[in-house]
Amino acid sequence: MLKCPAEVHVGDVGTVFEATIKDGDNPVDVSGLDLLELIFEKPDGTIFKRVASLTTDGTDGKVRYVSQRGDVTHAGRWRWQAHAADPADPEQDWRTEVLTFPVSLNLESIDPTKLTTDVGSLGLSAPAVGILIA
Repeated sequence: MLKCPAEVHVGDVGTVFEATIKDGDNPVDVSGLDLLELIFEKPDGTIFKRVASLTTDGTDGKVRYVSQRGDVTHAGRWRWQAHAADPADPEQDWRTEVLTFPVSLNLESIDPTKLTTDVGSLGLSAPAVGILIA
């Protein structure tokens, strides 16, 4: 199970991403695993990883990551997945399903000359530039 925030904006800090690592329907005890990470994919296809921490004692399979400055840099459709493993034991390697979430621009961050939004991933048919407010 993945818990994604209801709303994410470019530049957000402190956004909590939480996942439960499971083997079938059963939570995996991740308390003794050496590798706990969340894998993120930006709208442009760039992938980066962040070290996850245990949400509780780890016996329930719950891990989390809290976003830091510089993590959420692009608006558009993002994807993420949790991964837990023991690199020394290939039998202990689990991943969650992949979840998609939108990242929105902030009003003060809209600069048509530096727009990093993949407008296609937002479902827009035309770029969001040349806005006229009367």
